Amino acid sequence: MCAVPAEKPQRCPFGTVLGVSDDVCVYSCWNAACPKRSKEHFHNGIFTGLQWQCVELARRYLVVRSGVTFSSIRFAYQIFGSSTAFERVDGGPVTVTRCPNGATARPTTGSLLIWDHGGTMKETGHVAVIVRVEDTFVDIIEQNHDDTVWPSHQDYSRRLVAATTPDGYCIAPASVNETLLGWVNIDTTNAAPPNTLTGGR
Repeated sequence: MCAVPAEKPQRCPFGTVLGVSDDVCVYSCWNAACPKRSKEHFHNGIFTGLQWQCVELARRYLVVRSGVTFSSIRFAYQIFGSSTAFERVDGGPVTVTRCPNGATARPTTGSLLIWDHGGTMKETGHVAVIVRVEDTFVDIIEQNHDDTVWPSHQDYSRRLVAATTPDGYCIAPASVNETLLGWVNIDTTNAAPPNTLTGGR
């Protein structure tokens, strides 16, 4: 792993393992020499995306933990649109619910948190996986954002402030220059058996 100075975490080279959550590895996408070069990644023969983009982690997490995948997209924010189809890895149906930020239906472990395009998220938007939900915060894992190694005691990339109100559950973006569209809840009741592989590589 790369060194992490106390004053400012150092971005790690492409492919560095930043941390592990729910047996799924999270990798650095930063490549100063060639930031646009990415190869397709497959998990047990199932396409998960381009190394190591945010969408790749979202799809790989679902494949590993729930046996669920979703259709190919160009930009992360498109996951929140109804045209992005979710299905079991064996082709069976999966029920998903797209909840706008502030909805009464809270996210759950494994929900996908979606940022809109624009501002700091540029033309692509962003997606992260929610791995912990509390009344006042959510913990997320993500790729292609900070690209820094997690503290040794930590099993998530970032913690975002949340608030529970009579009207619903709201997650605060980390910056005024970004917009959270909401989250996608995936019903894994009838999901295919998890497509496990040690480390979720």
